[in-house]
Amino acid sequence: MKLSIVVVAVTFVAAVQGVTYKLEDCIRVDVTGSLTIAAEENGISIDNKTIDLVDPTAISGTCSNDSGSSASMTVKFGGSIEWLLVFNVDSNNMVMLDQLLSFNASEVFNNTALPTDFVSMTDRGNITLSPKNDSYICAAVQNFSFELNGNTTDNVTYTVTQTIRDLKAQAFGLDNGNYSGSSVDCESDKNSTTEPTTAPTTEPTTAPAAPTTPAVPTVKPVDPVMFVVNDSQGVACFRLDAGLQFAVDYNTTNNTMVFSKVMIVDGSANVTGTCGNETATMVIAGSDYQLEITETLTTVPAGSKISLNVTLDAENFPDAADANMSMVYESTTQSFNQSNLNTYYMCNSEQMVTLGSTRTTLYADQVRLQAFGLNKGQFTGDGEGCDIDPTPSPSTPAPAPSDNVYAVTDGKNITCIVLKGDISFSNITYLKGNATVPANPINIPAYNTSDPVVKVNGTCGNITQEINIFFNGNWSLSMVFARGGSKESAMLGAAQDEYSVRDIAFTYDLRPQFFPNASNPGAVQKAEHMNMTDGLWKGQVGGGSYKCDADITTSLSEGVLLDTSHLQYKAFNTNNDTTFNSDNVSECPADDESNSIVPIAVGAALAGLVVIVLIAYLIGRRRSRRQGYESV
Repeated sequence: MKLSIVVVAVTFVAAVQGVTYKLEDCIRVDVTGSLTIAAEENGISIDNKTIDLVDPTAISGTCSNDSGSSASMTVKFGGSIEWLLVFNVDSNNMVMLDQLLSFNASEVFNNTALPTDFVSMTDRGNITLSPKNDSYICAAVQNFSFELNGNTTDNVTYTVTQTIRDLKAQAFGLDNGNYSGSSVDCESDKNSTTEPTTAPTTEPTTAPAAPTTPAVPTVKPVDPVMFVVNDSQGVACFRLDAGLQFAVDYNTTNNTMVFSKVMIVDGSANVTGTCGNETATMVIAGSDYQLEITETLTTVPAGSKISLNVTLDAENFPDAADANMSMVYESTTQSFNQSNLNTYYMCNSEQMVTLGSTRTTLYADQVRLQAFGLNKGQFTGDGEGCDIDPTPSPSTPAPAPSDNVYAVTDGKNITCIVLKGDISFSNITYLKGNATVPANPINIPAYNTSDPVVKVNGTCGNITQEINIFFNGNWSLSMVFARGGSKESAMLGAAQDEYSVRDIAFTYDLRPQFFPNASNPGAVQKAEHMNMTDGLWKGQVGGGSYKCDADITTSLSEGVLLDTSHLQYKAFNTNNDTTFNSDNVSECPADDESNSIVPIAVGAALAGLVVIVLIAYLIGRRRSRRQGYESV
């Protein structure tokens, strides 16, 4: 058997639908499809991304001659994704296809918190194509799952689903790059073909058969995202935190009802809306959908009217009977009920909201909603739960909120870092057209153990420790703390028994919700203050903490300001206590100044009082003497 090794820089031919991948003149694949890659850590979803099979950056592989039984092609696209197709001829002269997928998770999800090493995954089982030297055709939609090939280097796991249609492939016997031999249809295409029936001699009196009804898709929950409507002053007046996704039930040209792929409403969507005393509206617009939520306080009970507007394009709604038409699906019942101004709606369980007369479904997880009575963008009052959430036992009350306490705990149940306080960012600018304009200040949302909008992780080392606070999806604030006893921390001027902040980094993207009409929407930005030589916010090792109740500002790069108040933290802690001792507290100069004002004011007041008493005494004594003289 003679094999020839071929490496081709790029071979890309646009097809009527989809794309054509060719390895010289020996392998050809025409296909329309996408990959949906999901990442999760310890059972909690991190991100989910769908990438189309288009625009390869390179194609390489191995061709086979006429007597060969093996060939392969590797397609590179989407930055770091490599799709390997391996074709083997079995003992029955049938071509079997195996697939291997590898990608760099950090690049795919644009998330530096994920590992940069390549993840390798294989499809679950072989795909039987056609006899050797024939082509394989399958117009039907096919879904394939991939599983990890080995283990990842951390606690992050990945799942990949491949959705393809209009597939035609041949790896043996091509004629100068063109398909040759017979064309073999897949079983799905064969089953969808029916025998023609004799035309009736009279007009039919019965209606066409009703479309078949598919099962409602089962979806995995996605991380909640914060969506905000601001008033004319730039202050948040309508806030929704939720993991949202939807699937549309539509009719195909052969009168079959099918569900579209599940679409995720992510943080890149543009959010607009209006706020009022009795009615508020939020419009979340993605590239191919528009979700509108209207909250009315005067209804009984108060609740949200939800409508979804989508266009049935060929990519997301293949073979739609109403192709390219705009469809609106509205909820028939009220959901997300905010009953009064002094509370907000909350529901931890997954809610399935039916939209329209079809079974188009909106899936909502970890919902927090308040359209009236927000306080500077923060939820007010006690959250009012939904009926589907389990009710806590009376003997076991629900845990109280953790009061903006962010903690890092290692595998030995040692809470090494505890940080609490109000944290925000200001003086952020971005490019809008040819002008640099300011954005509104951005707060890290209030954090408590039952609210998953904010997540915390980090590392507990002996010399350096790190805390990462994630919010607004993939935004993050990272702080590195260093202690004495090493060359690294000696550069900070830190003593053996103290620690301080060495690095601060704020990572965010220019999403329309916070940066309207940005010239480069979605671009990832970073503002940081690294390798501080003098240390910042110094505390004492051994249970000591740093505290600053005053409003303080720390300058980061790009002119961004980190604003904190009521701040207190401790690092290099050696137990699981998340509280702060009253002893061994290092206070900031601003607090020292404010603390010294009180005794000075009290002393001044006492001194003034003494002076007043003394003057009164002297006046009284002088009058008494004058009266004595007059009596004599």
